[in-house]
Amino acid sequence: MNAPSSSLVDAIAKRRSVIVMGSGVSAQSKNSQGMRPPTWRGFLDKALGELEESKRRGIKKLLNRGDYLTSCDVIQRRLGKDEFKNLLKREFLDPKFEASELHKLIFELDSKLVITPNFDKIYDSYVSAEAHGTVVLKTHTDSDVIEGVRRGDRMILKMHGTIDSPAKLIFTRSDYTQARTKHRDFYSLIESLGLTHTFLFIGCGVSDPDISLVFEDMFSKYPDSPCHVMSIPKNEIKGVEEEIFTELTNIKLIKYDPKDGHKAVVDWVRDLKFKVQEKREELAQRLDW
Repeated sequence: MNAPSSSLVDAIAKRRSVIVMGSGVSAQSKNSQGMRPPTWRGFLDKALGELEESKRRGIKKLLNRGDYLTSCDVIQRRLGKDEFKNLLKREFLDPKFEASELHKLIFELDSKLVITPNFDKIYDSYVSAEAHGTVVLKTHTDSDVIEGVRRGDRMILKMHGTIDSPAKLIFTRSDYTQARTKHRDFYSLIESLGLTHTFLFIGCGVSDPDISLVFEDMFSKYPDSPCHVMSIPKNEIKGVEEEIFTELTNIKLIKYDPKDGHKAVVDWVRDLKFKVQEKREELAQRLDW
């Protein structure tokens, strides 16, 4: 991987950044039995196995096409909302996953704002203990998120909700469609932050619907907005597809080799943390002068 750029280091050091923490970060976690959280595909395969054979028709094809949103919608309808909620809790809450080194490094970057589509509580629980309750937790349904950003609160924004309130999760295609209308102010806030802050995406993917929902629209309206950064496995996207993604979103891709459990991205974030700390010490010395 390329070393963290000076502009990214500067933005995080001055707390003019937003860190977006995707499911790849949660995937680094384990519980005391060595169990890891399921990937989105892994969870949907598990949910599919809960259905009777006659109710599985067509879903496997959707999964193999990578249409996870529609697959999730169909599975939820056929399984029933209550059973689907129970399955979510069994898979993401009951195992009691612990924070990984990557979670800890992200916390140590000390960004004012961390946004995550992850509805598990791994990062939330770790931060609550480490920061002694000084970091505010908000979801897309809260009406006072903008007020907290204006005050400069240290905040975790859970843009898909939390497993504590499974009925309010954004998880299916229907959920996404409704969210665009019901929580328009929340998405407008993300867009506004994208015009003033540098976003660093860790553990996210180029097919994440939130990226296309917010960043493609934002960059088309404001072509002079800041360039953002995403770490990504080197084979996930390439060629013309990569060119189109970058042109549409203004997100620079930092590619890494995913071998050894994505060790390269953990090392990169650790290096970023040290560079940010050095920059903050330099800025503090200037103020002392």
